[in-house]
Amino acid sequence: MKIGILVAAHDGLQSILTGVGVIVNSFVESFHEIRNKSLFLMKNDIELICIAPYIDKSSKDYHPNVRESTISACKKNNGCLIEIPTLSDGSSQQSIWGNPLQWRNASSSLATTIMSIEGKYDQIYLFAHDTIFSLARYYLNEFDKVKIVWIPHSLGKVFEKEHADKERLIIEKDAISSLSKNKGDFIGYIGESFKQTLENEYSVKKEKLIPFINEIYLDSKRYHLSIEEKRRIITNYNLPKDKKIIFSWGRCVPQKGFDLIIPAYRNLLNKYDDYHLVLLMPIETSDNNYISFIEKELGDLPSGSVTPIFKFDPCLPYALLKNKNIDMLIFASRFEGNPLTPIEALSFSREAKILYSNIPPLNELLKENEGAIQFELNPPSLYEAMLKARSLKGLIIRKSKNSIIDNYAKGLSYLFP
Repeated sequence: MKIGILVAAHDGLQSILTGVGVIVNSFVESFHEIRNKSLFLMKNDIELICIAPYIDKSSKDYHPNVRESTISACKKNNGCLIEIPTLSDGSSQQSIWGNPLQWRNASSSLATTIMSIEGKYDQIYLFAHDTIFSLARYYLNEFDKVKIVWIPHSLGKVFEKEHADKERLIIEKDAISSLSKNKGDFIGYIGESFKQTLENEYSVKKEKLIPFINEIYLDSKRYHLSIEEKRRIITNYNLPKDKKIIFSWGRCVPQKGFDLIIPAYRNLLNKYDDYHLVLLMPIETSDNNYISFIEKELGDLPSGSVTPIFKFDPCLPYALLKNKNIDMLIFASRFEGNPLTPIEALSFSREAKILYSNIPPLNELLKENEGAIQFELNPPSLYEAMLKARSLKGLIIRKSKNSIIDNYAKGLSYLFP
């Protein structure tokens, strides 16, 4: 049979600015290896088609190397990259992500595109990532040839303090309802806590849920830097060589808790001055008011004690996690799906201590790690965790055992006959 494997995502195909982008890019980049683990894919004529919303090629959020990597992976698997029109002018990732009106339009545009190519295939499997493409089945109601897996990376009832409103909940309800009516459709869960949320908060039946657990592609080009490249990246940021480094990274949004980290660190400096804080906080999808607030908070720290980085650098986490001065890694999220940053830490860090907020997804990832310290979602609790971490020596992070190849191959085994 001629099979179309379609991957639709707003990030990860022509840019990498979010955790969704890392997952999508990892899946596409490693698809040839995942394919080799699936008898169904191996014995059929497969085309990998990636579908992304239009992005202006002059946008600061456009990454030509990511687009080239996507096209290369598609060609290797007899497919191509397709850009689709949406309500966004493609000027930024924030515009592409958009709002409920954009999500409906993007799903409709995706459905129209699939209708135009479905005649080429005996069967189509669509992997629709996140809210923006959640309504694909809603607009493809009569196309039984198309089997859909919707993989939400955020949910309105979890991300209620960020881009969540009544309209989003309506969209999620419509998406789940339309997928539930089609026998061959499923919802992919990215972590156990998300699975529980989908079951308990959204009433999704267990038989409609299959695992597509977040992981990274360990053989990605992003993670194969020479010693010289790692040194050059660190040198570019002019980080002190005589300080212990505390590192946290993620989008500059309230969700990630940078407003908790900065005051806790300020208290630590009042007692010890042998630390330097590095915050990688890309602002491509951030609210200007929160950015201004964080900048003000940073201004209250002693001069030279912090390196704030507001533009995403996909190689910096790997380089810094391998640095000999790394001492603490902080994950202060208020809510998450199944975050990539601690997965990167588990995979690549040298000796370090992990400090993490007491939310289920982080606890799920880190509770068995001897170098991990949990704290409450407030600066005093984080400060106490910092003091505890300072007194601990030589804790080695337990390495992540799986890769996206293992996790997605397992998910595919539920999907394919």
